Amino acid sequence: MLIPQPWPDRESLIDPSIDSLVIENLHRIRHLHLQTASVKWLSCTSELPSLTHFGFSPNPPSPNTSMYTFLRTNYPLASFSNSPHLHTLVLTGPGSYIDLNHGSNWSTITTLELSFLERSTCVNLLKLCSNVEVFRCRWHTHHARPRLLRGPIASGTPWSSPVIRQSLRILYWDMSQQTNHWELQMFRYLHIPAVQKLDLRIWNHSQVPNLREFCSRLSPSITSIHLSMLCPPSQPASDCILASFDPQLQTRELGVRSLNGLHAVHHTLQRMTDPKFLPNVERLRLFGRFPSPVAVQPSESLVLPKWCTELMLEIIQARLLSKRVEKFRFEFERLSVTWTPELRAQLRVLEDQTDGNFDIVQNDSAPDHPYSSLQLWWNSP
Repeated sequence: MLIPQPWPDRESLIDPSIDSLVIENLHRIRHLHLQTASVKWLSCTSELPSLTHFGFSPNPPSPNTSMYTFLRTNYPLASFSNSPHLHTLVLTGPGSYIDLNHGSNWSTITTLELSFLERSTCVNLLKLCSNVEVFRCRWHTHHARPRLLRGPIASGTPWSSPVIRQSLRILYWDMSQQTNHWELQMFRYLHIPAVQKLDLRIWNHSQVPNLREFCSRLSPSITSIHLSMLCPPSQPASDCILASFDPQLQTRELGVRSLNGLHAVHHTLQRMTDPKFLPNVERLRLFGRFPSPVAVQPSESLVLPKWCTELMLEIIQARLLSKRVEKFRFEFERLSVTWTPELRAQLRVLEDQTDGNFDIVQNDSAPDHPYSSLQLWWNSP
């Protein structure tokens, strides 16, 4: 059952004329995805015995209701105590509306997609759902980052002992801009030995010292690491969070988005010039900053300076000579690279020295689009 937006009635499940029919058939619903929905649905969650997928985002405030008042709203608490087959939760705040004391059999949950919920709720759900395989906690969309999200206070206490999630394969976590004790304790005690894909948005990792320890104990079998980082201009590459990773991880793909200028990109390129750092990486993806959702004109791509392209040539040469991988690929988004005749000549020299094959591919299909991608790849024969 998918209820599209806009929501027709704020005071009813759907509409007073059919609400009674909906209530009579709650026991038959397996998939329920509610967008900008009436919070009255939360009171019905204990009457969904066949439910397997549940998605919910609350109705936004009316024009006469301030966002501050809306964020402080005490929603009904959703309880899935009678949903033994539930395995997917997709929840959007603001606030928090899950009854953590009288929820489902949490061990059945395998997918959690959480946006704009209280930090404590996100951390508690990760602890409760012992068999979770996919866990994503998103805190904002582009530049909109509410600092005070209010709702029913989650029960439980911050972690004080190791929590091992043996089944977790994908973890996405958008960190808070300010120090958060729940987050601190989570990174201190969380162990994810089977994780394959890790995606972290890091606004100030100096405020989360436990994050370094968490990154250092990642399983060698992890295949993909994506980091969105805000690196201060004065921070040396040796203090970047990249220095916390075991250099011998078997990672095949590394993606880095710079949240302020080119500092994170610079740190990444410096680190990757060492062929012993993540030697199995075949795909290095570099992203510029987010576009503003309110900009009248599209923002321009960041232009990589000469020293960046020089570091890229060092990386290519070092990875070719190491012969650890058969191919290596750069991808750039929201970044502009100028391949001058001089740089192309240096690539041709590398081709002759290594018997490699290079190709530069630029996306010119949308010339007016400021975020065309540029790719460089080579294959050793």
